[in-house]
Amino acid sequence: MNQATQAADEHGQDLQLLAAKGLEMVRSVSYEILDLIASGNLKNETVRIGSLTREKTNADRISNDLLFEKLGVEFPAMLMVSEATQLAGLAGPERVLPGCPYALVDPIDGTVHLQNGDGEWLINLCFCVGGLPLVGICAVPEKDKIFLGVRGQSSREFSLDTTTQRTLMLPENQTRRSFGIASLLDLGGNHEHRERWYTLAEQNAATEVHEFGTAYSYLKVADGSLDAFVNLCGNFHWDTSAQQVILEGAGCRLVPIDWASGASEIDTSELCRYPLTFLKDEGHVAARAGLGIRVDRNLRISWTPALG
Repeated sequence: MNQATQAADEHGQDLQLLAAKGLEMVRSVSYEILDLIASGNLKNETVRIGSLTREKTNADRISNDLLFEKLGVEFPAMLMVSEATQLAGLAGPERVLPGCPYALVDPIDGTVHLQNGDGEWLINLCFCVGGLPLVGICAVPEKDKIFLGVRGQSSREFSLDTTTQRTLMLPENQTRRSFGIASLLDLGGNHEHRERWYTLAEQNAATEVHEFGTAYSYLKVADGSLDAFVNLCGNFHWDTSAQQVILEGAGCRLVPIDWASGASEIDTSELCRYPLTFLKDEGHVAARAGLGIRVDRNLRISWTPALG
């Protein structure tokens, strides 16, 4: 019995049921947001977080509410943890009892790309026990893609209507080194910050560089388009847990960077497990397993999250 099956069995969780129900929930919400866009009713909204403000859209709020509602129907005993529930005091990692299952949700991952209209935004759902992500689902609705990862199994990519699918596998050309570069949209138009990614790619002898939205970049590693994407900033738990399961099922890894350790090379052979108390990280590497990635602490970009 593998670790995922044991964790699921101990807490009465059927991974295939979680995958099937989660897939249907994310698909349903994806169509709702696509309809919202098509109807011309997508609107910007300003969200206050303490003394800070963040620009969101009504799609962020609507998709969060829909997933909260659907999870409550399908799994009434399961806590949902997202930016919105954390802010509302409804649920955060500190509210999860040790060993109990919970759902991590990022209703719109990549809001700036939704606003920009380039399609590189996601809807993320991940079922976890403790700090162990078991089932990860990421939809890219405007690209007609939905990714599914179940720990211990091969990850798959579906069309949004699930009529077509493929198993994600590592590319055969292992001599290629294709690195992802963070989109300028995600960096607020800061060209100096983007140059740090180009420097990183050069230091790792990249033969190709491609720019994608940060959220989308993890899935481009999983589908074999990129060999590596290094996040020089950081993210919240709900930004990357679903991607972690998908990456691992595609022969790739998501590994947090410990800048304080002084290590200059990241080992991408081991599986990652975040502690339950984890809320945010300070950067990480998504790469095919076993690919040595060099990082330079001078390239790190400090960030001050509006939450946590």
